Formats: sequence, structure tokens, C-alpha cells
Amino acid sequence: MAKGIDFISLPLKPTTPMYARDVLAKLNATLVIRYNQQGKYFQGFTEKFPGDGFEIEGGRGYIVNTRESQIVPFSGIAWANQPSKTFSTAPSNLFEGNTWAFMVTVDPGSMSNLNFSVKNQRTGNLAHISQPDSDSIQQAIWADWSRQPVVEVGDLIEISIHDQFQVLEKCLRTVQMAYARAPYYAQYALLIEEYFKDPDPSLINRNMRFIRAVMEILDIRTRFITSSSLGITSKSTQLLVDLLKEIGADTYLCGDGACGYQQDKLFSDNGIILEYNRLIALCIQSIGNYVPNSSYLGYPCSTHYLMFH
Repeated sequence: MAKGIDFISLPLKPTTPMYARDVLAKLNATLVIRYNQQGKYFQGFTEKFPGDGFEIEGGRGYIVNTRESQIVPFSGIAWANQPSKTFSTAPSNLFEGNTWAFMVTVDPGSMSNLNFSVKNQRTGNLAHISQPDSDSIQQAIWADWSRQPVVEVGDLIEISIHDQFQVLEKCLRTVQMAYARAPYYAQYALLIEEYFKDPDPSLINRNMRFIRAVMEILDIRTRFITSSSLGITSKSTQLLVDLLKEIGADTYLCGDGACGYQQDKLFSDNGIILEYNRLIALCIQSIGNYVPNSSYLGYPCSTHYLMFH
């Protein structure tokens, strides 16, 4: 099978049940998507999700995104659940390189009653939103069975929130109760209220306004450059390296979470220093049950919150 997005089914029945996580491991894949026939929605699974995911069944197709071209051996026995109808075979012509399936996950956390919409701003196409169960994160999935691309490098994906149950108002009250005793909360209460009461449904717009306001508070003068304005069309780690080279960067500060998928060698090969941010938080304030690293708000609300490398 070729590197990238493909459509597969199991040729043999495994001797032990196979689940979505097993498929990721066996195919060295980043994503597996199925169509839930009972619920009539797409359901995706990545290695970051908890558990093993849905069971892989015979006679059904699954969308996968593999990291490399490969020959994958399977062992097992012949399937007994033959389809009752005659189906056409899969198309023989492949559209290599086309991103004909794409998933965005939205983890609302405590705001689980919010409704989201996810749109590709270039095409105007809305993703199919699903949430397999009440404990799972919401998934926005595009899939084109004719294998035409649904996204391209440089596309802007807009996530909008629709607060029909006034969830944001409840979240604001939660923040107010959590930080009410902080010595300097009153100085920043308006900033927090403006974020939660902002009528703009676009998350990127709301977040950027909040980030810029926070930068003013912390006296951070770093300039903002959006990657979409640079016209870079490479992918994955190479995309990141090309963006850094385009703006003349010589060092990249990286979070620990990237170590599982990032190709660190590409940075040194291009003369860029890669430095992981391993911050240790110290909490020496009087607010009870304070959890370090849980929120930026701990810094302005109490001057006794320190971070050091």
C-alpha cells in the first residue's frame, strides 16, 4: 500500500479481535476512520485517543493514513460473514497525494454542551461533526468517496462555537469562583469576562484577541506571523522547518508533546537549533489546591507564581 490516505479492509479474520489501535500499529498509520452504519456518522481514531477504539470487522472498509509505503502481511482465517448483496470492486486507479479524508478533533473539556462547526475557509465546506459517546471528544471529518482532495496545504480551518445552552456563562462563573481569592484577580477580571462574553463565534479570532491582550500584560513584544501568509506548501516537520527558514529563525523552542512524531534531525540538517521547553512550575502562593501549569491565569492573579527552565 502507498504512503498517505488509503481505503482498506481486512483480507482475513484475525485469530484475536483487532481494534483501531492495532491497525495504527500494524500499518504505522496516524489515523483510521470508519463509517458507523448504525449511527450514520464517521468515527475516527488516533494514537492520542484513550483505549483501543472500535473493533475492525470483516466486510467493511476503513480509511487510513499511513506514514510510509509498505507491504503489510496479514494472517488469519477466511471470513464467514459474506455480504448478502453483490458490491462493485474498489476503483483500480489511485489518486496518490490527494488528501481526500481529513479529521479535526475538538476537545471542549468542561464545555461539553457547546456545539461546534468546522469549515474549510477556502472551499466553504463544513465537516461532518460526530461524538461517538458522551465521554469522547468531538470529531470533525471530511471524506470524499470519489477521492478528490478535501483540504490542501495552506487551507485555513475555522472552528466556530455555538453556545445555545449558555455554557460559556457557566464557565465564566467557574473561573470567577476559582480565582476570586487571588490577590490580583480584580485587575484582570474584565479581560477574562471579555473573552467569555465575546459574541464572535470564531475561536481563532477570540483566541488571538485574548493572546494579544495577555502579551500586553506580560510586556511581550514578539511579532506575530501567520503561517498562511508565507505561502509554504511542504508538509509535516519539513513544513515547520521551511517556515523557520523563511523568517530567518535559528532556534526552535518546542514542547515535549512533539517528541513522539516530530523528525528532530531535520532541524539540525537545516542549521536550526532545536530546544525542548521543559518548564518546572513552582507554586508558593496562599490559594488552596492550586494546580501548577493548569492555566496562564495563575501568573497575573498572583505574583508568587514562578516558572523557570
